[in-house]
Amino acid sequence: MLELYKKLFRQLNQDTVYAIWKACHDLHASIDGKGDIDLLVDSKSEMQFEEILHQYGFIHATFKSLTFPFVKHYYGYDEDTGQICHLHIYYKIITGETHLKSYHIPIEAEVLSNRFLNAMNIYEASYIDQALIYSMRHYMKRSSLFGYFFWIYEKSDYLKEYQYIKKGLNTARDEDNCNPNNSIHSKFNFFNIDMNTGLSGYQKAKAEVLKISDFRRLTSTEAIWKSLYYFLLRVWYKFFKIRKRLDNGIVLAISGIDASGKSSMVKELHAWLGKNFDVETFHLGKPSPVLSTFPLRFFLLLYRFINRKKRNERFESSGFFGESSLKQKNGFVWGLRYLCLGYERYKHACVARGLAAKGKIIICDRYPTNTHGKMDSPRIVPGGSKLVGKMSHYELMLYKKLPKTNALIFLEVSMSEAIKRNRDRIKKDKETDDGIVFRHKNNQGLDFHANKIFFVDANLEYKNVLKNIKQITWKCILKMAYR
Repeated sequence: MLELYKKLFRQLNQDTVYAIWKACHDLHASIDGKGDIDLLVDSKSEMQFEEILHQYGFIHATFKSLTFPFVKHYYGYDEDTGQICHLHIYYKIITGETHLKSYHIPIEAEVLSNRFLNAMNIYEASYIDQALIYSMRHYMKRSSLFGYFFWIYEKSDYLKEYQYIKKGLNTARDEDNCNPNNSIHSKFNFFNIDMNTGLSGYQKAKAEVLKISDFRRLTSTEAIWKSLYYFLLRVWYKFFKIRKRLDNGIVLAISGIDASGKSSMVKELHAWLGKNFDVETFHLGKPSPVLSTFPLRFFLLLYRFINRKKRNERFESSGFFGESSLKQKNGFVWGLRYLCLGYERYKHACVARGLAAKGKIIICDRYPTNTHGKMDSPRIVPGGSKLVGKMSHYELMLYKKLPKTNALIFLEVSMSEAIKRNRDRIKKDKETDDGIVFRHKNNQGLDFHANKIFFVDANLEYKNVLKNIKQITWKCILKMAYR
């Protein structure tokens, strides 16, 4: 069991009335972080329960267009393993057909009063209540065409759950089973559930769900249209890999000098968080062009091609080609290049801020600074023509208007380690040793556009650096979630 779950359930056992009400056969895997946990919680304790979740570092997330009443998703971070835990919270038993959940089964009080403490020290619904819920879910799922095909696909897992409940009913003591006091129990025979995958199984399911038709939340017409809508929505989410969004998103940047591991950590964070949340990455060191800068990009690339034989050895690469390709820092082409770059950074930073406002997690590879002439900063030097002076003025305005990132993690690495890593890495036109030395010395004391800056020792072993970054990232996400 993950350490986070140990602490959480120890607290819940003292302060909250709850029970695992389905998929108990797989609970041992879920508490190890290999699946979600379906938790029924007394609705009277909702505020107190969610305050406990907050104390243990859980955050709320949801699909903005695909929600069900009295059902919530909370996620926590287990520091020992680096895993993200998923709690599927129910304040009422809302269940039903695949993609729809059009039934409310009003037996919450019974389930919570008949619960028992299992061998894992977690409260679980009584086997009789699990049998009833399983029977209803079984037939509700098979009563729609979408659900019927999904049931066939997932049949092996349903059979495992069936055997788990059956074994529990046969071996549990009378006080564990509890005597059913609800008339719904008499409507379903758990030991005689139809497992037929043919047409008769579908017809049997349609007949069985009529017994609980009074529990439908939706009319037949609403159910048909919503079922189709939710199905198409899930296909859309699956195809475009859309995940749940937070109540308050965040813009987080990873920065550092060359060979500090910025890009690797950005990829790691995206893969880690992207399993559960809607995550997007931006490169604000070398941003992609926007519509208005395409012509300028073409001109600058053409200029580079014409002058490629005149370039000297380059110590610094920023934007989309080396600084040595331009002779004068106060020249027209130099100014055009960095004005274009500043505008692209500004536009992408604004887009990132807008997406975070919609609940996305935005991870930026580098982020602009206010320190003139250094990494990811204004570069145009006034003193040339009036036109260049104007360019410098507008460049400074763009950087001043840049929205601040919520948090920035700066990877600190020694000069010798940076040189070693740079020699080992495979990269086209990578920097020379002298170039690394120059950048290391030049990019000290940077003034980032960030509300909070965290410094991480990147000289450590890779897994330790990643662990530190994950901890900081989750704390930042948690702070934004409960601001």
